[in-house]
Amino acid sequence: MQVIDNILTHEEHKELKEFFHSSHCPWHFNERANQFFDDNFYFTQLLFDNQTFTTPWSEKYIKQLLKKITQQLDSNVELLRAKANLFTNRNKTYHCGYHTDFIDVDDYYTLVYYINTNNGGTQIKNGNFYKSVENTGLLFYGNVEHESVTQTDTDIRTNINLNFRKLS
Repeated sequence: MQVIDNILTHEEHKELKEFFHSSHCPWHFNERANQFFDDNFYFTQLLFDNQTFTTPWSEKYIKQLLKKITQQLDSNVELLRAKANLFTNRNKTYHCGYHTDFIDVDDYYTLVYYINTNNGGTQIKNGNFYKSVENTGLLFYGNVEHESVTQTDTDIRTNINLNFRKLS
């Protein structure tokens, strides 16, 4: 586990946050947070999949995050998938079920980039809880089981989830 503070510059993060928290940002309803947990809904946007950026804005924001990751890891990376997540405040903390982001892919990393600060976060199975702190990322191996934990102190909890491989 590696916590990376201030991934983006103040200006880059401010612009990203303003977009993802605006009425111009389309969110898509999902009945459950993952295939292992039925009692929680959330909203998502697929930003990169099948080697393609899926929205006009996703390339800009994802490339900003990837630039910092390549510097942090001192390695180029191959992006596998990127998506944004939005959890609403339901006045109760929900644990969304332990999972890995891919079942059939090995040797990859996950970065959870926290867009806003709140008391929700990421729980690592048999490990620590990492609170959502604005402009901070949690980097870990893709085979680490983790779960989203919803917030009770803000209207929404937003993050971007990147899955990628290191290139030699």
